[in-house]
Amino acid sequence: MYCPKCGAQIPDDSAFCSSCGAPVSGGSPVEKKTAPVKTGPSMFENLLKTIKAFFSTKPDEGVYVAGESRTFEWAILIGANILFFAFAYAINIRQILDSALGILSGAAVHFGFFLLFGFLISILANGIVFGAYLLLEKVIHRGDQSLMSILNTVAYSTIPFTLVCALNMLLGLVWGLLVIPFVLIAALAQVYLLHTALKKHAKSGRVSFLAFIGISLAALFLTFLFGYLFFKAGVSASVSVAISSLY
Repeated sequence: MYCPKCGAQIPDDSAFCSSCGAPVSGGSPVEKKTAPVKTGPSMFENLLKTIKAFFSTKPDEGVYVAGESRTFEWAILIGANILFFAFAYAINIRQILDSALGILSGAAVHFGFFLLFGFLISILANGIVFGAYLLLEKVIHRGDQSLMSILNTVAYSTIPFTLVCALNMLLGLVWGLLVIPFVLIAALAQVYLLHTALKKHAKSGRVSFLAFIGISLAALFLTFLFGYLFFKAGVSASVSVAISSLY
């Protein structure tokens, strides 16, 4: 065989040309040392890291940990929030209706109604919060967060409300109104966590607190508005089923 670079004749099993030293592709393969590929932490590792940060002495700094993640733990956190809220909502509304109206027939039907409404309300609420933060971060303050970072940031801020929903499922079996102060605290905690994240990523100077509060209040108003509409529709459907079961 001949060297492709200098044209010198070399043995067929040569890996390098004996004349010019150029590598020859037809020769025996040359063992190359490759550096080990470094992989980032998995989704579950980031999830545990995020939860650990929330229960640390400085849970507000956990929002930075969540924002730096590029994995899909936001789906688990948001999914847990939606699931816990839906069941807490259904349990509480069912208990209130039973106490106020004495609706005992078709209990499974009524619970199914409100469970469905709970899922819809929670999905809508999380979407409104995500949209409000995206508007603040990208449009008003021209932040540098990626979409995945924003999703993980918003998901982290839902942890207080998820814990309250878990507590609500227990209190709803006794007296659902006991959980109202905890709901208000969770809502304030979520606003504080999102504002903390926004201060870090904003590029347009000082974060406008008034703009943040305004959009947050608008998001809360839309959430409660749709929640009320779903609740009204659910009550009407439950009463109709109860009345029809009497005939």
